[in-house]
Amino acid sequence: MSMPTEPQTLHTSQRVRITGAAGAVDGSVLETATPPRLPYIRGAPAVELVREILAKCHIHQLAMITYTAADSQPVMFLALLTDHGWRDLHGNRLTITPDREP
Repeated sequence: MSMPTEPQTLHTSQRVRITGAAGAVDGSVLETATPPRLPYIRGAPAVELVREILAKCHIHQLAMITYTAADSQPVMFLALLTDHGWRDLHGNRLTITPDREP
């Protein structure tokens, strides 16, 4: 019996396969951030408060991912790497597999 693999951290511009309850799609990572490297966003809560919340929720990385839906519409979503793997904002489990380099 093989051990499950650890979720991989993702990198900007990386191609990925995202699998969740609704099925699987191929997408691209637009941006990533770890809590210590969160950018300041004008009008958003103080970055220190955001980091505190992310730490309490055991979130280690955030990834903005885009893909094209079946109706040819672009879709963008945020994936969160937690102690229990990748999750969407509703807490649904995601499997995100980086494409292998050629």
